[in-house]
Amino acid sequence: MKVPFVLPKYDVRWRLDYRDGTKTKLGFWTREADNLKDMATFKRTDGLAKAFIEVKDKETGVIATPVHCAGHDFCLFKWRKVARIGLGTKGKVSGEIVALVLVTRTMEATFYVDGTLRTDIRTDEEKKFHYEGYGR
Repeated sequence: MKVPFVLPKYDVRWRLDYRDGTKTKLGFWTREADNLKDMATFKRTDGLAKAFIEVKDKETGVIATPVHCAGHDFCLFKWRKVARIGLGTKGKVSGEIVALVLVTRTMEATFYVDGTLRTDIRTDEEKKFHYEGYGR
């Protein structure tokens, strides 16, 4: 998949809300966690009410939730990055986050930092891997 260069208009993060009164879990704004305890993958999903992608406008600071799903449909979140490979002797690779993906049982919703929203229907193979593979 070819991802065009984008000018970031929004910061993005994930959010998990629970039915049983457990405190809402939040990701970091437009960056991956450095340790396992801060990653969405390692947050509990039993009692999950809803999973969200939250966006914050960089100019106004207004926070919105353009994408959400019911807790029983949630599978995982994924970051999309554009890799930059340095030229020269070291050949250093760095990446820039361009989108956050909310994966459910039936679809993937991708919110890009330029404000674009894309939804894709998941194939049967994708459904089997993410849903059964994570025991949900």
